[in-house]
Amino acid sequence: MVVKRSNGEGSVYRVGSGKWRACLTMPNGKRRYFTADTKTEAFRRLQTARSTLEAGMDPGAPKQSVSAYLRTWLADDKGQTVRATTWEHYELQVRRAEPYIGAYPLNQLTASHIQHCYAELGRNGLSARSIEMVHAVLRMALRQAVKRGLIVRSPVELASPPRPQRGEIQTLDADQVHRLFESTSGMRLHALWVLLLTTGLRVGEACALRWTDVDLESGAVHVRRTIHRQRGQGLVLGQPKTSRSRRTVLLPRGTITALHEHQAYQGRERLVAGSLYQDGDLVFCTATGTPLEASTIGKMLHRHLRAAGLPQLRVHDLRHTAATYLLSLGTHPNIVQNMLGHSTITLTLNTYSHVTPALHVEATRHMERLFEPPRSKK
Repeated sequence: MVVKRSNGEGSVYRVGSGKWRACLTMPNGKRRYFTADTKTEAFRRLQTARSTLEAGMDPGAPKQSVSAYLRTWLADDKGQTVRATTWEHYELQVRRAEPYIGAYPLNQLTASHIQHCYAELGRNGLSARSIEMVHAVLRMALRQAVKRGLIVRSPVELASPPRPQRGEIQTLDADQVHRLFESTSGMRLHALWVLLLTTGLRVGEACALRWTDVDLESGAVHVRRTIHRQRGQGLVLGQPKTSRSRRTVLLPRGTITALHEHQAYQGRERLVAGSLYQDGDLVFCTATGTPLEASTIGKMLHRHLRAAGLPQLRVHDLRHTAATYLLSLGTHPNIVQNMLGHSTITLTLNTYSHVTPALHVEATRHMERLFEPPRSKK
């Protein structure tokens, strides 16, 4: 005899072996079965399964720890689909979370467990921004677990990471840029500062440029790759950050002149280095032709800023300077987006929202012209 219950509550019935079986229908239409020696035990197991389901967990999912699932997700889902540096970033976030949630069975992980993880990471000195990154990776991984039917819903959706304080973007103004250009004129990295400040290229993109990517006649650079440090391999050339990052950027005349001078400077270095020179056709490299380290570039920028009496900035802030300067002059955000290689215009507008008030003022000035008397036609 089948003991029927209300819709969604499950049912209990006797099977041929003399045992009792409970059946619970999942939200996705699949059924979970639980067998017991007695009718009372079958009801108890059904009630436990219903409580587990209401808590957002799959009562019949295979037993697997959170750590085991995350490691499988990294290997099978992300191992061949993302760049090596992106995979390393995901793996770092998993390592950060594992000590706090890794031992729990995946189908018993709750929002409280995840919230406790965030609190412990914060107490151990991890920044709010870094905890936000942990949250983003867990959300991505557990959404995949839901799709595969390993859990009913993702508990990370109910957890709240701390909100990081967004720091104000640091940039140089036009006069300060001019001072940096003057101060570094004739130095080996002068052309790099000029290129970054007038094109907004990422430093990895600039350091991956080959002379075959630079057309000094038409005044353009073709961004086709980037350079980054990969664990166990050192500096490697790879694909740009996104498909929109593959782009052509036009060069101002001053930047073309700086690159011409840099090319001549590099030719003299090649002669001095002789057989020690490793010719990879890189536009920006060491005196022996090898790729430049990001840390070296950062130190040189700080030294040059200090010599010019300018505030200390990160190399990436030169990119921010280029975008801020163009937007403040009223350049259409879509043009800036394409120049920077941003995936969406929303990213551009959100990143440079500090320029928005100035754009509003400029827009108001344009509207004021509607109140001006029409000019007499001659």
